[in-house]
Amino acid sequence: MIPTKPTFQPITLGDRAAFIEAAAILNRASCECSFVNLFAWKDVYDHVFTRVDGRLLVVARSVRSLLFPLGAWFPPAELERIRQTVSDAIGLPLFWGDVPPDYVEAHGDELKALYQVGSLESEDDYLYRTGQLAAVKGNCHQNTRRLLRHFEREVTGSRLVPLDAAAAPALIALARHLQQEHPVAGADQERMALTCALEHFSDLGLEGLQLLDAQGRLMAFSLWSFVTPSVADVHFEKAIRDQAGTAQQIRIGVARTLLGRAEWMNLEQDVGSPGLRQAKRSYCPDLMLKRYRLNPHREGAG
Repeated sequence: MIPTKPTFQPITLGDRAAFIEAAAILNRASCECSFVNLFAWKDVYDHVFTRVDGRLLVVARSVRSLLFPLGAWFPPAELERIRQTVSDAIGLPLFWGDVPPDYVEAHGDELKALYQVGSLESEDDYLYRTGQLAAVKGNCHQNTRRLLRHFEREVTGSRLVPLDAAAAPALIALARHLQQEHPVAGADQERMALTCALEHFSDLGLEGLQLLDAQGRLMAFSLWSFVTPSVADVHFEKAIRDQAGTAQQIRIGVARTLLGRAEWMNLEQDVGSPGLRQAKRSYCPDLMLKRYRLNPHREGAG
């Protein structure tokens, strides 16, 4: 039962084990269940959390969202009581986000009585079988193979190298350069999250790969962690734009690095960006992981 006046606290590194333990109960591949994302984006989304009957509830105050509880399911009526109580305590109208499809399927009629149940294509996660992506076979990957060959012809002496926190200045500089070269909405917030992740690289369990040219200059990088034992979540990935095939080289390089360790790669959402959508679809996702929003009928939040 949720307290009448729940208390909220910021997400800290000391909470990592508790979040991972709670998320493991449902073992979801959603990028919203990743502690790395919850921690790295905490200042962007103004994350706070509270505990209710062994579950963890995260509120993203800047977007008025309650993330679906980490832990065992609540019945829909209890879920709504929790939302009302948290909304009153926070002083904001809130909606449920990141609601798993199987929960919606299991409780469809009850949820429709309480909420407007919907989803946004921009919030779907792109999932790929690591072996398929690493092999780059078939008609679907024809353009990727062409770009990889083009890169290998034009860029001699390049190499893929594991990265750690020491690479942070170069990674942030590349992200800043790409934003200046081609401004996109949300890039400043993403760089804030990237900086936070790199500052706590080891403590967050991050891994990464960087693509260097023959002179050691950074051409691309990728950062990931495991959201479940079989799913690697790629949180940040950047590549220079003035050399065709660079983005493909880092992405396929990551897939080959993860081969044998991760069955799936989650490249997260396209956030409604036409460029990101085209790029992520070009790698032929094996699964589009849909999540739902639950907006209360009487408030219409979200």
